Amino acid sequence: MFAERLKKLRLEANLTQKQIAEHLKISQPAYAQWETGKLNPKKETIQMFAEYFNVSYSYLSGDSDFKQNSEPEIFFRKAVSDMNLTKEQEEQFQKDVINFIEQRRKIFEEDEK
Repeated sequence: MFAERLKKLRLEANLTQKQIAEHLKISQPAYAQWETGKLNPKKETIQMFAEYFNVSYSYLSGDSDFKQNSEPEIFFRKAVSDMNLTKEQEEQFQKDVINFIEQRRKIFEEDEK
């Protein structure tokens, strides 16, 4: 999950591997190995990239689908903890919350037009 999200974030930012590597003062081959999943990142590495791309550690590591540490993520984690869900139930609940937020966002955007 880390490798996929790292590449997605890079492409969304319209950056090359070389540009990121130069900015973070790491080698481009090392960056490429993280992005392809050939090299497993340490926690410090995940945090470095999370800060660089301004996303949450949990998003980049694949523990959450929320890019930012936000109230929805805090709500989600609290609800999951309180409800004592199975892994499957937790995954479905997360999908439901994300879908709900997206539906509400679309409605709010339509109301503004």
